[in-house]
Amino acid sequence: MDQSQLNWVAGDIWGIADDVLRDLYVRGKYRDVILPITVLRRLDALLESTKTAVLAMKESLDNAGVTNQDAALRKESGQAFYNTSKFTLRDLRSRSSQQQLRADFEAYLDGFSSNVQHILENFEFRNQIPRLSKADALGTLIEKPASVRKELQKLIENWGSEADDSDEGESEETETSGKGLTEAKKRKLLNEDTWKRDALLVDIATKLRAELGGELFADYNNFLQQVEAASKKLGITLNATNQKLIINAVSWKAEDAPPVIKKIHKSGKGKKAVTVHSDPIHGLFEAEIDGQTCVVEDEPDSELRDFEQIPLLEEGGIEAFIRREVLPYTPDAWIVQSDTKIGYEISFTRHFYEPPKLRTLAEISADILALEQETEGLLSEITKGVTAWATNPSHPPRSSSTRPRMVAHASSAGLNTIKSGCHRSSWQSCSRLGWAR
Repeated sequence: MDQSQLNWVAGDIWGIADDVLRDLYVRGKYRDVILPITVLRRLDALLESTKTAVLAMKESLDNAGVTNQDAALRKESGQAFYNTSKFTLRDLRSRSSQQQLRADFEAYLDGFSSNVQHILENFEFRNQIPRLSKADALGTLIEKPASVRKELQKLIENWGSEADDSDEGESEETETSGKGLTEAKKRKLLNEDTWKRDALLVDIATKLRAELGGELFADYNNFLQQVEAASKKLGITLNATNQKLIINAVSWKAEDAPPVIKKIHKSGKGKKAVTVHSDPIHGLFEAEIDGQTCVVEDEPDSELRDFEQIPLLEEGGIEAFIRREVLPYTPDAWIVQSDTKIGYEISFTRHFYEPPKLRTLAEISADILALEQETEGLLSEITKGVTAWATNPSHPPRSSSTRPRMVAHASSAGLNTIKSGCHRSSWQSCSRLGWAR
C-alpha cells in the first residue's frame, strides 16, 4: 500500500474524530480519545477470531482453580495479549441506554491482559469515558472505527478499477482486472499477519531512526553498515527480508550516488587462497575499502538490464561488441556471464512449411469453359423469349403489366492466381547476451 492510501486511512480516522468529538473537545485534544479507540479497535480485530476459545479456556482454568492463567490465555489467543470479557466492540455497538453501554464498555476494558492495561493507563483513556457517555457519543465512537476496515477492504477491491484506456491492451498479472491488485495481494493486505509484521517493522524502524538520527546518507553502503551496527547495539535481530523492507522504504535512487556494493572480494591468504582480479567488463571493479584495495561486485539495477543478439562470427566476440556498441553510451555496464546464452535461430516456417497443392492449368481452363457454356445457354433462353414476342406482338408473354419485362441473370467468373516461390535453406546463429548496469 503506497503513502497515498495510508494517508486516506489516517484521514478517515481523524474524520471520525472530527464528526464525533467536535462539540466535546478542542481539536488538539482529539488524540486523547481517537488514538486509544483506534488501538482498541485494532486489538479487538486481532482477538476476534479466537474470542470463543479464550473464553472457554478461561472457564476451564477457573474451574480447575488455576490462578496463574496468563501464559495459557496468551497461547489460546495466538497473540501476546488477550481479553477475557464476554464482549467485543462489535457486541457493544447497540445498547438501549448509555448507562448500560458504559458499564459493558468498562467491563470490556477490564477484560484485557495486564500489558494492554498498561497501555490504557498511559493513555488515561478511562478518564474520558464519563464525558463521552454523558454526551451520548460513546456508542458512535465505538461503531465508526469498525467501518474503517470495511472502507479499506472496499478501497482494495476497487483498486485500479478506473484504469486509463491507454493501458487496456497491456498484459496484467494473473487474476487482475485493469490495473487492479491480484487476489493474492488483496488477501495479503487484509491478512492480520501482514498488519502484525508491518507494526513490528514500524516499531523497529522507529528505534533505528532514534539511534541513527536524521542525517541523510548519500552512500547506501555506509547507511547499511550503520543500520547493522545500530541493530546490533539495540539487540534487534532482522532477517534479510525484513531488513530489506525497512531499508527500501527509506531509500531512493540517485544517479550521482556511489554504486551499491553487492560483494567484496578480499585478497586471500594461504596456499589455497584465490585472488580475484579486477575485470570491469565482467562486473569486477577495483575499490578502496577501509584503506585496503579490494575487488567488488556492484548491485545491478534490474530496470537498466538489457539484451543484445551478437552473431557467433562477430570479430572479437562478445567483449569487442560490448566495447564498441555499449560502453561508449553506458560506461558502467558489464556482461552478466550467467545470463549469456549461445543458440541457433532456425525458421521452421521457412524450411518445413508445405504450401497447398495448386490446380493445373488444364483444370482451371476446363472450369472456365464450363462456366462460359452455362452462361451462353442462359442468355440464349432469355433472348429467345424476347425474339418470339417481337415477331408476334399480339401474344405477349403473360404478365401483370402490358409492358414487357426482361430479367437478365448475369454471372462473372474470376480467377485467383497464387504465386509460389521457393527460399534457399539458410539458418542464422547468434549469441544472447545479458548485461546489467
